[in-house]
Amino acid sequence: MYQLTNEIFNRYITDFNDLILDNLTYINTTSSTHGSINVLNNYVKSVTPTKCICYSCIELIAAKEDRKYLKIEFTISYSDFYSVPKLHFRMYNNMDQLLLDMDQWDEYNELLGMSPDNEEYKKDYTFTIETNELLNSTWMSIHPCETLEVVGQFAETSIMEDDKEKIKALKYLSSWFGTYGLTRIFPRISYRPTFSGV
Repeated sequence: MYQLTNEIFNRYITDFNDLILDNLTYINTTSSTHGSINVLNNYVKSVTPTKCICYSCIELIAAKEDRKYLKIEFTISYSDFYSVPKLHFRMYNNMDQLLLDMDQWDEYNELLGMSPDNEEYKKDYTFTIETNELLNSTWMSIHPCETLEVVGQFAETSIMEDDKEKIKALKYLSSWFGTYGLTRIFPRISYRPTFSGV
């Protein structure tokens, strides 16, 4: 089974960041067309000599006349303890109020693609509110306890023996992001990468 290490993560996180930006789309709930994702900020940087972090701030915009939008910040880093990538995220409403409680999300269910009546959806996640140790601030995350096993199974079917190291890393990270990234939390966000030009 393929194992992503911190060193490999650091080597290819910039390429993966580019892949995310090129392939992230938002499905508008009112028209089932691609909505608007505005990238407000995006970077990859080293925060310690051995740790890199990918930071993005995006804005999801519903129908222009509605003027309803959400701002989502997210980071991708490598967890040494779990030996997997880890996503931290925060959401803000259109008044820049931080929404750390899932009950605050209810008014944005349509924008996010969640059913307001589906309590099972909220129970399906093990969200943790914690300090992002690389940024020293409060974020939400999906707990990575089963990530290694689950993503390993998905990646095993997509990673070919003769793939170059970069392709293996990008396929693994894409399997992880599709399973534990923004698309898992927000069903209206789609990530469908292609590796032909990589």
